[in-house]
Amino acid sequence: MVEQLTAEGLSLIEAGSFVSPKWVPQMAGSDEVFRRFTVSPVTTYTAFTPNIQGLQRAIACDVREIAVFAVASDSFSRKNINRSIAKSLQRFASVVAQTQAIGIAVRGYISRVLGAPRRTRLPLVECFDELLAMGCRHCRVDRSIINAFIARKSRR
Repeated sequence: MVEQLTAEGLSLIEAGSFVSPKWVPQMAGSDEVFRRFTVSPVTTYTAFTPNIQGLQRAIACDVREIAVFAVASDSFSRKNINRSIAKSLQRFASVVAQTQAIGIAVRGYISRVLGAPRRTRLPLVECFDELLAMGCRHCRVDRSIINAFIARKSRR
């Protein structure tokens, strides 16, 4: 599938996720995915890499750009990754610092921007500032959450 997307001319493809297969078994094959497709010089292939172990796997697969994914809701962050937003950003900072030393680019994403309880939400600008300050070259709001929110609102 990655090669089909490349053939269609996509310039950016997030081809996998280097997370613990224990916690996300659906992504257990990302190492193999990256080893199987032919790399195009005009396409950037990224992977979600939440921690140092994931970064080591990404490096072994010659990934040249990674993504870190912050969550704008503290309660969701605790339920999803068992860490507060602040602790997850600290973890990402150590990952980003290591990537800078070896020339791997980093994108930052923020999810759960809409639909989170206001009392547990980190201001979006604060999240962006943190990700940019640690060295992410791009920061984006996760559209899938926004699209799901819009779809839910329009059905009412």
